[in-house]
Amino acid sequence: MEQEWAARFEQAEGTLKRIGTLLAWRELEIRERRETCDTSMQIATSTKDDLKAQVGAFVGAFFTLNEQQVVCSRAVRARQTPHLQELWKRFQSLELRLAKAL
Repeated sequence: MEQEWAARFEQAEGTLKRIGTLLAWRELEIRERRETCDTSMQIATSTKDDLKAQVGAFVGAFFTLNEQQVVCSRAVRARQTPHLQELWKRFQSLELRLAKAL
């Protein structure tokens, strides 16, 4: 059970990293659109949709990890909880930027 939790945690961390990368790209796209008046020079991308999908995947993974903790022993939960809290704090640090980008 703990190995499965660790694997899911790593997946959630990877998703969070992808969110950070996509967010940086999205912010660059927004800046470029503001600076470029010529609409023929703007390239259509799927960054916004990809970002939404990754945010959904992260939130789903995070809540799955939380649910898995319910069936764990108290000792295991005590080891996992700080990691989950840190992961959520990292996500929260991106929230304002995400709100502006989406």
